[in-house]
This record gives sequence, structure tokens and C-alpha cells, in this order.
Amino acid sequence: MTMKTHVLLALALILAAFHVEAAVTITPASPTAQDPITAGIDVAAGCFDILTTSVSGNSIRTDIVQQGCGLGPPAFTITETVIFGPLAPGTYTYDVYLDYEHTGPMLYGRQTIVVASAVPSLSELGLSILAISLAGIACFALGNLGSLR
Repeated sequence: MTMKTHVLLALALILAAFHVEAAVTITPASPTAQDPITAGIDVAAGCFDILTTSVSGNSIRTDIVQQGCGLGPPAFTITETVIFGPLAPGTYTYDVYLDYEHTGPMLYGRQTIVVASAVPSLSELGLSILAISLAGIACFALGNLGSLR
């Protein structure tokens, strides 16, 4: 085997080891159609990372190109963060691909994200108006109860 083959084999083994430990954390865990979604992706430290994320239909894909990495296995991982959404209600497949030193993208992690419909909410002003209206109705109703006796 040539030296290049040995280096590529070593890199493949390192990537395989990290592929087993790949962690993708989605926040919030149960997003609604109003929420931006943050994905935290654990990757090898010591590289210059370029991240791109695209949404197409019900598929979300983040590509991470790692370049300028030092020789040898990294001593620790870091968390790269991407933000996407808000998304329409539905079920999405989130794939993360890692391209180490331009050797070609490999599937690094996959998760299913279920986005629920947004729960309608009132602004503080709307909530205040509702509270005052309900208090007024209650006072009126209590006042009329006294006249029934």
C-alpha cells in the first residue's frame, strides 16, 4: 500500500469512530410552527468548519466541510450550531453530512423532527383587555344577582 492509501485508511477509521459518537441535539425538542430550530452538532475539534443548511420539502440537510485539520486524531469535540426554521407543521428528516478534507460527504447523523401547529397566544395588551372585560362582566353579573333577592 502507498502512503496515501495508509493516510486515507487512517482518516476513514477516525471518521468511523466519530460517526458512532455523532451527536445532534435539536432545540426545542418539540418545536412548533413559530419556533426557530437550533441544531447542535458535535464534530472533531481542530478543523476549520464550513456549514451550510438547506430545506427542501420535508428534508433538511446540513453539510459540514472540515478542512485545515491537524494530523492525528482530535483530542476532543466541539459543538457547531445551525439555526433554521420556523417550519410548517409536519414531520421532517434532518440529515447531517460530514466532508473531511474534501474526501466526499458521509452521512454523519440523522434525526426526525416533528413540528406541531403553533398554539395561538395573546399579546400582553390583548390579555389585559380580556382580563378587564371578564372582570367587568363578573362585576355586572354579581351586581344583578343582588337585585334578584
